[in-house]
Amino acid sequence: YKNGRKVICKELLEKIGILGLAVWFMDDGSKEKSGYLISVSDKQNKEIMIRTLKEKFNLNCTSQKNKIYIPYGEEKYFEKMISSFIHSELRYKLKGSN
Repeated sequence: YKNGRKVICKELLEKIGILGLAVWFMDDGSKEKSGYLISVSDKQNKEIMIRTLKEKFNLNCTSQKNKIYIPYGEEKYFEKMISSFIHSELRYKLKGSN
């Protein structure tokens, strides 16, 4: 935390794995009609986060206000990658779980 706000540093992002991505989604993610959103409180590092998702997971994301958007074309890949780590109580966040 810096000045009372959650800050994600580049070094931490470089260490994130699929489990970390799943935990991040369970905490700050949501499903949308077309794709997924992950809320980001550290707006200054949002572009670094998007770049890291591309480099580490080959996940093409875009920026939407204070969120990272995982578009429709990427949602199946994203679901497949994280679904085994999603807690049963939070599976409602995945599209395939209705």
